[in-house]
This record gives sequence, C-alpha cells and structure tokens, in this order.
Amino acid sequence: GGTFAHFEEDQTVICISAWVSPEQLKSLLLHEYAHCLHEPRRPEEELTLRRELLYECLAVYLTTLFGNLPIQDSIPFMSVEDVTWCINHEEEIKQAIFADLEDPTVEVIIKYIADGDFVVTPDGFVQKTAYFLGYKIIERCVEVGMDVEEICRLDTKTLVEKCGYFEGC
Repeated sequence: GGTFAHFEEDQTVICISAWVSPEQLKSLLLHEYAHCLHEPRRPEEELTLRRELLYECLAVYLTTLFGNLPIQDSIPFMSVEDVTWCINHEEEIKQAIFADLEDPTVEVIIKYIADGDFVVTPDGFVQKTAYFLGYKIIERCVEVGMDVEEICRLDTKTLVEKCGYFEGC
C-alpha cells in the first residue's frame, strides 16, 4: 500500500502501490520525485533520526512547493486530522524530537516516521510527526534565506544549526 523511490547506480524507479487511491497520486508522485532530486545531492551521513527526518521532510516541503498544495495534503498517508494535531502541538513535537535527534536506533526513528499497528509513538502523539516537523525545519531554512539547492547539499547537522529551528530547546 505504500510508495518509495528505489535508487540504483544508473537509474531510479518510483514504485507506487496499486492500492493507492487516485486522489493521492499527485502528492505521492511529487513526494517521491522530490526524493529523486534530493538523493544525488545529499551528503553521505550515518543513520540518525535527524538524517531521516530531513530526508523525508524535504520531500514534503517540495511537494507543497511543486504541487501548490497545503501541508495537509502533502504528507503521505497522513490524515488532515493528524496534520491538524501536529499544527496544534508543534512545540511538544519539537521538544520530543530534539531529545532524540541524534539517536541512530531504528526503534526511535520508527516512532516518529512510520505508521501502522506496530508503531509506538510518544504518549498522545499521532504517527508520522517527523514529517510535519521536518517540513517546519525546511520552512525555517527558506525563511532565513536558504534556497532549495543549498538545503539539498548540506549535511543535516549543518542544516539544522544554520536554520536555528531548535534554538532554545
């Protein structure tokens, strides 16, 4: 039921499940295409929540930009109600994710990025909160004058520091 971009040495393939509804197709294709634009530019980094957060959320940001879509329609497989919850709880999400930002464990990454019955989120959180928060980080990057090309080529530690989103955490 999902979508993903599969990267090989000489080609990239975007895979979209036949179970995806036609209404979701535009935003999902834009999201995966954004990964295709970002992947060749991003520096190699070790696995951390920070890396995964910004990888996924640059795709969300570019989906809103390319598709002229609101964030509520740009996070793959996240309901409008859950995005609204994130909007109303941004500071809580920010504090929780900041505490786990450097964590390399798959369990921590899953609790903020994945969805499904197996996902254990922080108490009261909806699933996939990292997609929303990463969008807000990229939005901040643009606000402080960074362009998309710069955002794509910076390592995530530099990107987070340069935009100042987590100052005060």
